[in-house]
Amino acid sequence: MRARLFGLVVSLLVGGCGGVNLDSVCGANISCSAGGTYKQCTSGAGTGAYFVASDGTEFHCVSASDCTDARGAAVKWCSTH
Repeated sequence: MRARLFGLVVSLLVGGCGGVNLDSVCGANISCSAGGTYKQCTSGAGTGAYFVASDGTEFHCVSASDCTDARGAAVKWCSTH
């Protein structure tokens, strides 16, 4: 029972708060002009990629090798953060 409850709490904390998934590998932060940052991440399995902003906003790629739209959205977000 305790292990089950612990798993639920961890899932809620990680999944419910946004941000980087525990199995993701992320690159260095890229700084924005107004103080925010974003970085590119790849899932631990290497099957998906996304950008995550310092406020927790995520911009998901079409695939691990097609991030054109997600990168553009992250750059646009960065221009105001």
